[in-house]
Amino acid sequence: MTSGRIDLASWISTAASAAIPLALGLYWLLYSGNDSQVISMALRVFITGAVAVWALVGFDAPVTRAEIRLSAMLGIFLLLLIVPSLMAMDSVRAFRDLAKLLLMCIIGLGFARALRDRQAARIFGYAMLAGSAMLTAFVLYICVQHVGLSLPTFAELRQMKGMLARKEDLSLNAIGFSAIFMYVIGLCLVRPARWAWWLGGLVFTTAALLTGSRTPGVIVLVSAIVLLIVHLIRVRAVFLKVVGWSIALSLAIVAAASLSILSTRDMMSLTEGRSALWRVAWDKFTDQPLVGHGLESWRDDISAVPGEFSVSAGAGQIAGGYHNEYMTLLAEGGLVVFLPALAIGFWLLRCSDWVAFRSSVPPINGYMILFGCVLLILRAAVEVPGLFGYAQEPADYLAYIFLAVVVSQLSIHEDVRRAAIRSRSSIGRAEVRFHVLREL
Repeated sequence: MTSGRIDLASWISTAASAAIPLALGLYWLLYSGNDSQVISMALRVFITGAVAVWALVGFDAPVTRAEIRLSAMLGIFLLLLIVPSLMAMDSVRAFRDLAKLLLMCIIGLGFARALRDRQAARIFGYAMLAGSAMLTAFVLYICVQHVGLSLPTFAELRQMKGMLARKEDLSLNAIGFSAIFMYVIGLCLVRPARWAWWLGGLVFTTAALLTGSRTPGVIVLVSAIVLLIVHLIRVRAVFLKVVGWSIALSLAIVAAASLSILSTRDMMSLTEGRSALWRVAWDKFTDQPLVGHGLESWRDDISAVPGEFSVSAGAGQIAGGYHNEYMTLLAEGGLVVFLPALAIGFWLLRCSDWVAFRSSVPPINGYMILFGCVLLILRAAVEVPGLFGYAQEPADYLAYIFLAVVVSQLSIHEDVRRAAIRSRSSIGRAEVRFHVLREL
């Protein structure tokens, strides 16, 4: 009977770990031509149920300090978010979004617990790679369907992207990022083979060149440069350390100089219109800096965006907001919410670095964990979906899954330490009994 229960738990764990990534991959395929709210609700219900069963049935290890710390930080963030929700112009809408964020945090904690099961985590990683391939194939299919087999120009891709957003409510940016981040999470959990690197090349190339936006390619490139700098700084050779710091300083100077000399029109062109939204968000923040105006309050003032850079206030734009997670937090939650969110982001970066390079239990791919963290932080500067988005689409779930991957690695480290302490304690007790028996 016991064996049967173990087999059932193992089967459920395997099924859940494989089904969740595939559901995230299927989301955008089902989204086109269907009711977006129904698809989003179906994804939320499915993932909530699957991760609950996976975490409760498939794994029953003791709670770790990493899980407790994450729960405390998320709990404080959510409690403080009640203040701007009460002050919001539309408090019902704000509390609805708060409830979705609460559920997302619970899902993230469930993932952190479930991914401590290494066999299930491995299956989950391979399913993530499969989901990434699925989304990449979908982007290629869309391009062939609308542009044909010829290599499209950037202008043609921009036109296709705009048409898809208007007519089919599809965001190629979001699909491309989901494909990239699913691939990164997958390689955090499985050892890469040659086919996986070829898949990565296809995923990154497709997202960078065929989504009609410079954003995915630029974010990946900057993340890779940051990772290179970190690598150079960490090596023992003094010359390479100097090279790393020189690159970092040079890039910082170039970025600061560029921002100081670019005109408003140039900045709008460079950011694909996002800077107009950021200015509106900043004005909203300075109007009420302490508590903000409540979640999704961008809908109340979106008409303030200059003409050609305005966006629709329709349901399909819910994940867009001000196209900057940090500016959105300031405008909608004020400093009361922004500061604890910043603390969570800094803690995630510090934990990713520790897991990647300092843990006594080496991760499968430490550099990929740090790359994923940098990618998530940089992407938050140009899009809202992520750790503090509106809990609406796959990018939000993937952000919490990545957070869970990092926390699960911290928990595995604690599990190994706890087992080592128990082992030493057992050896000590055995030695005491041996000496007592020998004296007798």
